[in-house]
Amino acid sequence: LRPYRQPDRNQAAVIFFHMKMLGITEKELALMAGVSATMIRWVFYGTRTSGRVSKIVATALGYSNWNELVVSIKGFAA
Repeated sequence: LRPYRQPDRNQAAVIFFHMKMLGITEKELALMAGVSATMIRWVFYGTRTSGRVSKIVATALGYSNWNELVVSIKGFAA
């Protein structure tokens, strides 16, 4: 069994805000990554991790990698 991770609602809210501003949908990101929209949401909330999905999301939002995105949201690395 995987350990339960508490969802990070603030992180997800900021990512959804960036997506809205850029006109990107979860479905578009899911198609780019070849995963479900649910998996995209899990990565946003931090309840699941995927290096490939994280990189695609970060790149689509204009960041070079996931850590850069998280630092811009939280002010420190994940």
